[in-house]
Order: sequence, then C-alpha cells, then structure tokens
Amino acid sequence: MKKFYSGIIFLLIFVISFLCEQAMADGKHLFKNKRNVSAPVMLQELEEAFNLIFENYQPANPAKDPFYVSLENAKSNLASLKDAMKQKNNNIGKFVGDVTISMADVRATYRYEKINDKNVEIGVTTLVNGWDAFSQHYIETLPLKNITFTSDDSKQMTALKTKSRELDEKFSELETKLGDSKELLNELKEMREENRRILEAHDNSMGLMASLSVFQSLMGWWNGFYRTTTFYYPSFRPYFVDCNDYWYCYDTVVLPAYNDYFITVDPVEYWEVTWECDRPISVEDSSYYIIDGRDSIILDNSDPVFTDTLHDSGTFYIEDNNLYEETTTYTEETIYVEE
Repeated sequence: MKKFYSGIIFLLIFVISFLCEQAMADGKHLFKNKRNVSAPVMLQELEEAFNLIFENYQPANPAKDPFYVSLENAKSNLASLKDAMKQKNNNIGKFVGDVTISMADVRATYRYEKINDKNVEIGVTTLVNGWDAFSQHYIETLPLKNITFTSDDSKQMTALKTKSRELDEKFSELETKLGDSKELLNELKEMREENRRILEAHDNSMGLMASLSVFQSLMGWWNGFYRTTTFYYPSFRPYFVDCNDYWYCYDTVVLPAYNDYFITVDPVEYWEVTWECDRPISVEDSSYYIIDGRDSIILDNSDPVFTDTLHDSGTFYIEDNNLYEETTTYTEETIYVEE
C-alpha cells in the first residue's frame, strides 16, 4: 500500500510539474514583430538607443568614464556613417568599419561596468541587436559580390594573418607582465582565442571578409579593455604601450582590404531598398522582449556577424505578462586586479 501511495504522489508531482512548464511556455512565444526597414531606418533606431542611454546614464566625470567615452565615440561614428550614406561617399567601408569597432568598444566597456539601470540595459541591448542585424544583412552578404578569390585577395589574407600572429605574440608578452591578475588574464585569453579565428580562416572570399570583421571587433574590444583597465588601474598603463601601437596597422592592412568589398555597392540599391527584418532592433521592441542567453549576447565580445562562417543570432521571445525586469541577472564583475 505504501508503494501504491508513493507511486501516486510521484505521479502527481510529475503532472503538476508538467502543467507548470506548459503554463510558462504558453506565456511565451516567438518574437514576430517583423517590419520593413532600410539602412537609414536602422541607423535611426540606433540613434534613439543612444539617446535613451545618455538620458539615463550621467557619470560624475563623463570625459573619463570608460563606458560614456565609448558611447560618445560610437554615436559620433554612427552620425558619420549616416552622412556618408546621404552623400553617397565612395569610402563607405571606412565608416561601416568605424561603427563596427566602436560598437565592440561599447559592448566591452558595458561588460566591465556595473550599471544597474533598466533603460541603459534596454539601450545597450538595442545597440547590440540593431548593429548585429545591420551587419548580418549588409556585411555578411558582401562576399557574394566577390566570388573569385584573386591573387590580390590572397596577398591581403597573407598580410592579415601575419599581423594576426604578431598580435598573438604581443598578447602573450602582455600576459607575462600582468602576473597573477586573474580577470585580466582571462580577458586576454578570450581575445587570443578570437584572434585565432583569423589564423584558421579559409583562404577564400568569405574567409577574408570574416577575418577583417573579426579584426575590427578585436580592435574595439581592445579599446574598451584598455580604457577601462587603465582607468581603474593606471599603474598598468605602461604594460599596454606595445599593444596600443600595434593597432596602427589597421589603416595599412585591414582598411584597404575591407574597402574593396564595398566598391561595387550601389548606394541607392544597397542601402535604401527596404527589406523585412524579423529581429527586435528598436528601443520599443527591446523594452518588452527577452533573449535566450541575453548575457552572452551583450557580454560576449566575439564578432557579432561571423561565428565560424555563419551567425547565430539567438532566439527572441515575447513575454505575455511583460516580465522584463526578471530576464537578466549579470554575473560579470567589474575588473579586479589581484595585488
């Protein structure tokens, strides 16, 4: 008899658990707020996200605050990109690359700071998702315009991998200088792993474009890492000199190759034609949806477009009962150096 009742109790617990899971699932459905957008429309949404953040984040010393500085740089680069599109600037690749770098910078500095403000999180989430969607649509398709991997492309890839190996060496040297600074060493380890994707990239058009984008994201990541670390620990500044000097190679190695992909882009057909976007890219959308694994999307500084060769954008859901405040609990700590 005891076994019988134990079995009944177990069955009841199973049924109740199943019903609770179903009830939770019924309250959540896929994000389906699709709408037609163009490049100018997407950039306007990003500007609104910047405005929301600045309205709700006012540090005591904005000129020195790492996150605030990264935001100002990114907003300025975004404005330059908008102007370049309006003027049909032939050097559009430079402006797109500048925004990619500065968005990675924003992502990095936000990752390191402990900012407990819902509106700031909404703004940053919009920036991350908005630029990811922009990159996925406008950058990831560019290699299709360059099917043939030319001898010049091969030379560019060789030069890029050479600089990538040089960067890995500089990171390795920096690791020896940081001693037992666990958090900083972990960050450098992640950057070295990201850099390895360039070294392992295939020698083809897609591989070159992916590598150039990874390099841009690494550059922005480093900018945020350097600015935040030296802000809190200025004594570490001399350790970073060699790595800072390294990034001058961007103008001579990366940018020329990156610009080549935009040469055949028709400014009207490419940027102004509308298309259906199924990702939440506005402040309004970001204020009431959740992402599975949002922490990794906001806090992970790996390149937003190319993971191997394709992009995993995550799954977007709407909560019927609008439980936004309960969607994210950050576990990342502000940079701490063990003395």
